[in-house]
Amino acid sequence: MLRTIVVAVGLLCAFTTPAWAFKDEPLGYGEARFTMSVEQVKKVYPQITLLEAPKVGTTYQSAGIIYALPAQKLAGFNDPVNVTFRFSEDQLWQVRFEVSERDAAVMVDVLTKRHGEPTAGTTNPAWVGEQVAIRALPQLRSFEIVYRSISVPTPMPTPN
Repeated sequence: MLRTIVVAVGLLCAFTTPAWAFKDEPLGYGEARFTMSVEQVKKVYPQITLLEAPKVGTTYQSAGIIYALPAQKLAGFNDPVNVTFRFSEDQLWQVRFEVSERDAAVMVDVLTKRHGEPTAGTTNPAWVGEQVAIRALPQLRSFEIVYRSISVPTPMPTPN
């Protein structure tokens, strides 16, 4: 009877462990952590520059603040990588990396070596974790890390 309970509990744990987990789930980039404000990220990376300001009068307004951090060295890539930080409601929710054409060919391999096999996607492989999702966009020569706990408003059509 005890053995049956132990086996049942073991099976329950196996099935309740998140299937979407992957190794080395990043919680930001460098010293910038998801949910940090623009000012907090500026303290960590004072050289960031405003790339896109909020779009006034749209529902995308709070998600439209983007700061750029060009020419960063990222392990596994040959050339410098351009990094952008996107904020929603003054909280960092996405970090995007734009790689060179040469590095685009190895991008998915670098991410797979670092995080294991993708948990979703084939054309645009993704690693979906408990807190973040990483999506590779080879045709755009980029990949992004998105903090899953921040909901980002989506544009709504305007009534005629």
